[in-house]
Amino acid sequence: MDSFFISSNDNVLENIAKLQEEYYSKNQKNIFFKQKQKKECANNIISNMDIYSLFSKTLFIIPEKRIIYFDYTVFKTYMTADIFDSFLEYEYNLTHAWVKTIESYQLHINIQSLSISAFERYRSFIDKVLQRYPPICPNSIKMNKLFVYYTPSMIEQMINFISPLISHLREKIVFYSKTDSPRYLCELFTT
Repeated sequence: MDSFFISSNDNVLENIAKLQEEYYSKNQKNIFFKQKQKKECANNIISNMDIYSLFSKTLFIIPEKRIIYFDYTVFKTYMTADIFDSFLEYEYNLTHAWVKTIESYQLHINIQSLSISAFERYRSFIDKVLQRYPPICPNSIKMNKLFVYYTPSMIEQMINFISPLISHLREKIVFYSKTDSPRYLCELFTT
């Protein structure tokens, strides 16, 4: 299959998988030194798909439940430093006006397959988020719960790094284990 532009109306997740398969069929998957190859694959995806379709599968609002949902499993397939700012602009345009219209909301984050190396790879993105959203007074936060799915075993190391962002939110965070996450995600999207 040759590379082609995939419209935003197609199934985004299937098209990501096809583009990854195409890339790795032409480029044997590295066992070591994977960062460069992952970036090349991500660039292949963003050059062949509508970037806003990718963003909309990564971060979206479920208005009737007052939920903002972030899916790392999609994010990791295409995100590179070149588009961090575009994604943050998308996030701002999507969420900020909506949050102003509601009393409270929940943030749900699926971090399935997040590893220490991936956390390091996106450290500059996390830094941008921390710069953009410095800690604020806990009483002025409209987020009443933060649900984290597929919590990795090294979550404490990650939390220590982002503690300036979440220290005032610790009591609002609910961590779901890798075992419990499928059930809770299913409930989130079916009820």
